[in-house]
Amino acid sequence: MSINKIINEDEQILIFKYNQVLNRVICPKCSSEILYFDEYCYNCGTKLNKTSVFYIPNLNNIKSKEEASTYNLALKYASVTVLRQMMFNPLYSEKDDFILQAFKNVSFYDVRKYLVNEDLIEILTGREKIKAGLKVTSEEYIDKVINQKGLHQGISKADKITILMSNLTEAELDSMIPHYYKVTENGIQFYENNKHCRLYSLVFYDFNLEYYDNEYTTSKAELKDFAIKLLDKSLIEVIDKLKWQSYSDLLFKYAEICDIYEEYEKMLKYLIKHFITEINPYTDNKIKNKIEISLNLRNKIIYSITKANIDYNSLIEIIKSSIDNIEIPKNFVNCDEIILLIEELFDQNTTLKDINIHLNNLYNIENVDLNKYTFNDRKEQEKVLNEIEKIISV
Repeated sequence: MSINKIINEDEQILIFKYNQVLNRVICPKCSSEILYFDEYCYNCGTKLNKTSVFYIPNLNNIKSKEEASTYNLALKYASVTVLRQMMFNPLYSEKDDFILQAFKNVSFYDVRKYLVNEDLIEILTGREKIKAGLKVTSEEYIDKVINQKGLHQGISKADKITILMSNLTEAELDSMIPHYYKVTENGIQFYENNKHCRLYSLVFYDFNLEYYDNEYTTSKAELKDFAIKLLDKSLIEVIDKLKWQSYSDLLFKYAEICDIYEEYEKMLKYLIKHFITEINPYTDNKIKNKIEISLNLRNKIIYSITKANIDYNSLIEIIKSSIDNIEIPKNFVNCDEIILLIEELFDQNTTLKDINIHLNNLYNIENVDLNKYTFNDRKEQEKVLNEIEKIISV
């Protein structure tokens, strides 16, 4: 097929019918739907081979209208999530599509085609793509390529871009800037009108999507108030069912909402509570024998303390208040130890491994058979806590 050929309606029907039999076949460059045996994409002219094209399960093979509706809803939410990333990083790569894990049966290539078809993004090509991409590429990366190619160093970044574009082949430039996604005015408006979709991917990804969307659609509250109300409802449920890991996870979600709305001191308070629950030996309806702090949590706490711009005494007050107002049945770590652990989080000379060793040294339950220590009601929980307290105190 020739480059940029305008296909007629009969040819479109042929592609549609053929791809009903097999999976949909997608051009890796512009996301146009093509035939399996095409040598070139009719839209952008990319040369194709069997390993470069993408195969996507055909929506037409979905068995029921209900499943199709679920797919379309997930596609909308996923599209807002990706669009947000492209607004801040036009060089967004399909390798980053881990953010789509919340959406079943929706791939990055489904999303990209939707964004293009709805005029929410423009995929730049040729020298326009290269020039725009190099402008947002780090100067360190540009310097590295110039040194590798043995080229003369320019004075300014603009000089260096000119040097690269003048001396590198099209293939070499394409390898530097595989994609450039320009969000259109329609795309910006689409995002502004659907911020609740992004909130879902950040905070509510383990909620049923149809339930979440229906709750938001019928709610007359502001987005933030709606989100807090939904978390409050879940919080009551997990506390009532003694699901302490779920309680800890919800505290982290509250912190995420505070981050979105730039309420950093509130964010810090929720993170400190989350931290306290994580360093206690609880999970849902049982005890855990290994306590670990993730790198993400360490970074989040440092970030929130920095953003909140509070002094040391204020931090101590927040820690003490968090200890007094936490819902877990018993806090096995005293205030001084918690303060020390948070100071360690800030210490660049203390590795995360050192902190986790410190944490596990607080307990004496590593070799305990924890299958014996489960609970489904408060009476059983109290009995387990009494037994664990004896073991820890040894």
